[in-house]
Amino acid sequence: MLFKDVEDHVLLALWPSFRERRLRKGDVLFRAGDPGEELYLIKDGSIVVSKPVTGRVEQVLSRLGAGEAFGEMSLFGDERRRSATCQAETDAALYSLD
Repeated sequence: MLFKDVEDHVLLALWPSFRERRLRKGDVLFRAGDPGEELYLIKDGSIVVSKPVTGRVEQVLSRLGAGEAFGEMSLFGDERRRSATCQAETDAALYSLD
């Protein structure tokens, strides 16, 4: 878990910066190569992480569920571009932090 070792007073200070976002099954949150400046925490539902292989074919890299975080690579990386595509596998509720 991303924030498991963060002290409570730090979490409380961060909380107002989070925004809730809802996705319906099949909604694409972002695609590989898109600019990105936020990370996401999954409240409910599941997200499929994939990467383009050829043309419109995507290779599934992982499936993420409630309590997991993603999107941090573009936040902390040099290029600030998404390295993969993230799509809602089910209806989902996320918290974003930019």
